[in-house]
Amino acid sequence: MAALIDQGKVTFEYKHFVVVDPVRSLWAAEAVECAGDQGKFWAYHEVLLQNQKTGTWSKDRLKEFGAQVGVDTKAFGQCLDGRKFKDKVAADIADGTKLALRGTPTFFLNGQQLPLNFETILQAVNEEVKKQ
Repeated sequence: MAALIDQGKVTFEYKHFVVVDPVRSLWAAEAVECAGDQGKFWAYHEVLLQNQKTGTWSKDRLKEFGAQVGVDTKAFGQCLDGRKFKDKVAADIADGTKLALRGTPTFFLNGQQLPLNFETILQAVNEEVKKQ
């Protein structure tokens, strides 16, 4: 899949969708975008996944995660506290609500929801690429 993305044959789009703890999950979504501002989106995302059951995602905890992945902590804190990505996250959630999503992750290909099975997703993507 990464090769297809690198070759420009496929694009991958990530959208946030909150299903639990609306306040702290919103903060976490905004925090990952703030990390993305510094090229650390996926590293931060991974830390969130690793820590989703270890307690709450308070703003202080989210800032600690930023330090763990090596962001400029001052800029990260300003981004998170200033809610720089509030509108982007809200738009993503609105998109998910329109699609009647019930959970995450959810995958779509050309507007069609795919089963949550990597092999099926990869097969569908490869078939679509062959049509190009």
